[in-house]
Amino acid sequence: MAMVVLLHKGRQKVNTRKIIMPALAVLIVGGLLGASANTVSLGEAITHIETPVQSRFRSIALGNVINPKYERVGGTIADIWNNTNTQLNLKYVLANNPNPPVFSEYSKFGTKDYFTAVKFRNNTADRLNAFYRYVRSVPPMTSERASEIRGEIIHGELLIMMNDINVADPELLARIPSAQWDLLCQYFNKNVVEYGRIDSKLHYFRNKLNRPLPHLQDVLDAHWEMFDMNGTRYHMNNGEYQVGGETLSIYNAEYNLKFVSPNGLHEVVFTPIDVSFDLTVPFNWKPLTEQSDPINMGTYNYCASMINAANHNQLDVLTYKDFGNSPTFPFGITDSQKKANGKAYDKNAKAKSARKYWEGVWASYVPPEVAT
Repeated sequence: MAMVVLLHKGRQKVNTRKIIMPALAVLIVGGLLGASANTVSLGEAITHIETPVQSRFRSIALGNVINPKYERVGGTIADIWNNTNTQLNLKYVLANNPNPPVFSEYSKFGTKDYFTAVKFRNNTADRLNAFYRYVRSVPPMTSERASEIRGEIIHGELLIMMNDINVADPELLARIPSAQWDLLCQYFNKNVVEYGRIDSKLHYFRNKLNRPLPHLQDVLDAHWEMFDMNGTRYHMNNGEYQVGGETLSIYNAEYNLKFVSPNGLHEVVFTPIDVSFDLTVPFNWKPLTEQSDPINMGTYNYCASMINAANHNQLDVLTYKDFGNSPTFPFGITDSQKKANGKAYDKNAKAKSARKYWEGVWASYVPPEVAT
């Protein structure tokens, strides 16, 4: 996809009514037909931007601002460009700028300033203006088309946030307080639910949002919910699996214990370090990760079942069956395998004893800060 550059004449005022439709037609046709003698990449187009209005547009488009104050200066070609270029979205930016500037102040993730920046970078208000205020020659807007446009806008916001997190330093992200991180997760989840569709990239991205606690004692202290055996059977798979070109051998998965955070978003699955150890000691258990066991690991929920069971099934359960937990093993466990896991558990007296012990501890546990 390519972009037609509209050359400006300094700060000369123009009539938006007279120029908006030709400009819109040129932009869309240029975007659809691809490169020509009059088209350049976004990076090249940016070099033509000089006026203050266009500088603000550049900042918004490339995401260099945290809380931009966009002042509309009607009549300039830059303003018309900003309002009518429906081809300018994150997909185009990423395609033409392998290393685009991104929101780098990680401490702002999860704040209102960050969400404001995401919306500006997605050019949300201007896209709506282009469709609802300026486009006069197309057929009347239908509810179906309006819903489609809204979906495109939401998807653009999701792509922006995904890119921000994908390129961020994981150590810096880990420093973000849990409460603030959950605000980011909740905003992201809200968009996922409204968008209503999950492809493989969006599905696997959930692993970037998940924050599993590292120790069994931690989940007790943090009031995480413990799943019963039936709720853990998707995470009790034994056998040999081809994962990322290598063979992964899994044994004793019927011992696994699954927990979810109080808000229903973050999951963690613990397995014994060694089944010969004393399994009543919390530090004799270790969490499963995408690296150690992508088949049985805990994941992240785009919609907690406690909030909306139907959305949880559509966005978390069914997509797991389609894609698995990780691109290194893109296969979900079947219902028949789930039943087989339950039967293996029923035959393992020691696994049943360990689970019974921790279910009892979890049911009666009072964290130290509460007890004092």
